[in-house]
Amino acid sequence: MIRFVLILVTLSTMAFAQRDRFYVLTYKFSNAQKSRISMTVYKNLSVNSPNYHNSTYQEIAFDIYQEVMHVDEEGIAESNVRFELTKNTLNGQDLTYKMANYFAGDGFILKYDRHGNVRDMEYANSRDLPKANFEKAAQRLKQVYITLPDHPIKIGDSWDIRLGEGVESIVEDLKIAKPEISGKYTLTSVDRNVATIQVRTDIAGTGKFETMELNYILRVDGKIYFDISSGQLINGNIITEVVSESGNVKQKIEYSGSISSNFNFE
Repeated sequence: MIRFVLILVTLSTMAFAQRDRFYVLTYKFSNAQKSRISMTVYKNLSVNSPNYHNSTYQEIAFDIYQEVMHVDEEGIAESNVRFELTKNTLNGQDLTYKMANYFAGDGFILKYDRHGNVRDMEYANSRDLPKANFEKAAQRLKQVYITLPDHPIKIGDSWDIRLGEGVESIVEDLKIAKPEISGKYTLTSVDRNVATIQVRTDIAGTGKFETMELNYILRVDGKIYFDISSGQLINGNIITEVVSESGNVKQKIEYSGSISSNFNFE
């Protein structure tokens, strides 16, 4: 019995010690460092009204190849980033080949610091494709490379999510002109130098579906795992729940669904 009590006291002491410990989360880069991010996005959305119903299911999978070309004395990395689409289906129709050829051979050069702040982005657009295509690709990358705090933190500490950190893609898709965004990253635990970071964002605003105005409420929830020792992300999952309805009593429209993003680093 005494031994059991001693074990419980020891475990409790270790847990409290871990919560009192400060952690420094920073990305670590090196010249010629190469990585690949495999990302899959599932969209399941539906529109309902008294006279209309439509459901959309889409699966998009792509690889993000990144090579660090230079790291300066401040730790700012200049990287060559290239996207390769591996799967794109819409309601069962395979569009992979068509879309893969559309983006083949194009990418951009990205500069960001050890806290994940993007300092500069140049488009390596060899075929004069619309800049908006690569802005959407960059938004996917920002959803993965989250901004890390610029100061030591403890378990339970949070820092703000800002517009431009992966949430603007859904905002643009739903045509929300002036979104109200409140969100935080939270360090929830550290196990064997692997940090678990919770992502939670609430978005509200008026957007459009065709010619109708809709009042949207979105909740973004997820977890990202970060290796503190190597300064590298490991994997993560982010789910966005969408609920909306029109204010028009005569022609009421409801728009709902979810978007799930999974990614792994190799």
